[in-house]
Amino acid sequence: MLEPLTVRREIVEAALSQLATAGLEQVFKWVTPERLAADGPWAPSTIRYQFGHGDGHDEKGRLAFRRVDLALAMLEVALDDDSGADAETQAEGITAEPLTPSTVADRLAAVVADADRLVPSLTARDLPHGARMSHLALAFADSDVEAARLLRADRRRRTASATAAYKALMGALDRQMRPGRRIEELADAIDALLDGHASRVRCDPQTSADWLGETVLAVFASFTVRRGEDPRDAAADLLR
Repeated sequence: MLEPLTVRREIVEAALSQLATAGLEQVFKWVTPERLAADGPWAPSTIRYQFGHGDGHDEKGRLAFRRVDLALAMLEVALDDDSGADAETQAEGITAEPLTPSTVADRLAAVVADADRLVPSLTARDLPHGARMSHLALAFADSDVEAARLLRADRRRRTASATAAYKALMGALDRQMRPGRRIEELADAIDALLDGHASRVRCDPQTSADWLGETVLAVFASFTVRRGEDPRDAAADLLR
């Protein structure tokens, strides 16, 4: 006979295996037209009509309900609400006045602040609904093709917005990309940094972000070089 702890571990492993193949349809099993109707002015049949009526009827003769349609619609709205400042607004903010060493940090702060849309203030209850939905979709994007497509499109929008801002910043500081580097890579690197901080602060909301602005500035400096300067390899300089 198996020991209880072994049985418990096997059950957990089986559950993890099922989770690995789950998509938004399975995750949203708890969402029903009846529960949604209880919180709004619609009849359950109206909700079924809006999300999935084209699939015919269920075993009880009601209009079919496709949770995945609702989940993807929620994700689209969440990503739209979470889109942040557009490229022109960010670029104008950077070039609004002459930059000096004392104002560079302030201008970068406008870019760094875009991460705030994913950061709860003190508790998980403060996390915007849209941000929670995008985090959830990201967890299942490897098994849900449509969710992955929406998330990729949103990331491309974010990268395009940041790219315009960094171009403006490079112009204001008389800098250019290092040979072999592209501005899209700079935007991706900083986006990954901000994403990492946003993920950490979700489980540790009081973690300090004092370092964030200086780190973004360091990444920007490592990807760029002042015009006319010898574009020495940053890694080689580090190891000298």
